[in-house]
Amino acid sequence: MLEVKMYLHSAITRQTSTLVNISIVNDGTGSHKSGNYCYAIKGRRGQLLKKGELKNWPRQSKTAAALLQRVLNDAYPKGAK
Repeated sequence: MLEVKMYLHSAITRQTSTLVNISIVNDGTGSHKSGNYCYAIKGRRGQLLKKGELKNWPRQSKTAAALLQRVLNDAYPKGAK
């Protein structure tokens, strides 16, 4: 499982708060060369904002950062409102 958290570090209050938490989980149905993943994006209060799945991700030739980018593109496509 990959987990990405985004924090806000306030310059005014000096407090840190979580803005978003992204979990990416291998669902176990892929192969050695490609993986299938489920993702969930949760807001600052833990509420589910987006969820989805990616199939046939080329895990041997792409990085974890590229997987995160693909998840964000899937959850928030260009032109969507």
